[in-house]
Amino acid sequence: MHRVYHKCHFCGGEVVEKRITVDYRWGDDLIALIENVPTGVCNVCGERYFKAEIVKEMERLVRS
Repeated sequence: MHRVYHKCHFCGGEVVEKRITVDYRWGDDLIALIENVPTGVCNVCGERYFKAEIVKEMERLVRS
């Protein structure tokens, strides 16, 4: 099921849902890699948009 995203706030481009890998870093140190994260990505400038429930779940995964 695809989520509905608004137009990109930066360039006005279309935001489409993609599955990406997110890396959590502290300075230069890699803390965690989370794969297959549903994310809105602008098809013009590449800006990423995360839904609140996705961010909460990623934070929970990193803390565990």
